[in-house]
Amino acid sequence: MSQLPTLPSPPRGRRCPECSLSCTPLNCGPVVVDRCGQCGGVWFDDKKIGVFREKLREFDLSQLVPESGASLPANTILPCPRCRGIVLEPFHYGVNTGVKPLRCPRCQGIWLGADQMRVFLEQARLAQQIAPDVRGMVAALTQQQKMLEKMRRRTWDWQQVLDWLVHWFR
Repeated sequence: MSQLPTLPSPPRGRRCPECSLSCTPLNCGPVVVDRCGQCGGVWFDDKKIGVFREKLREFDLSQLVPESGASLPANTILPCPRCRGIVLEPFHYGVNTGVKPLRCPRCQGIWLGADQMRVFLEQARLAQQIAPDVRGMVAALTQQQKMLEKMRRRTWDWQQVLDWLVHWFR
């Protein structure tokens, strides 16, 4: 597993929305995330959270999220680390995932506080573990559906023959 290297410090100007400290950019393959060293929150630029999720197997993420962190009250108003004057809004991330990110309505970036990042990583790892089983089940169901469709066509063909015979022998 690769370590998440810290990028050199040309400031990207990202400040943690929770504690206002500078975030540290971390290179995660094709995705650069900004992590707060104080609270452990992570910022994803627009559409990068999906790319990050797909690449999870390649990285040792132990340094990305602290074991424990204080979570903020649900109604806390947080500014976008990129747009600065814009307030982050709750965002629905997947069905039954338990992940409750905040998203900037302007730049579409996503903020996951440390507690939400832990939930996100657990869900993503679980999804990766069951993905081969799900793919196998989908393949089996697709094959069964094709067989059923063939049987329906054959049944229809026999029905046509019976209708033809009844028509001619009346």
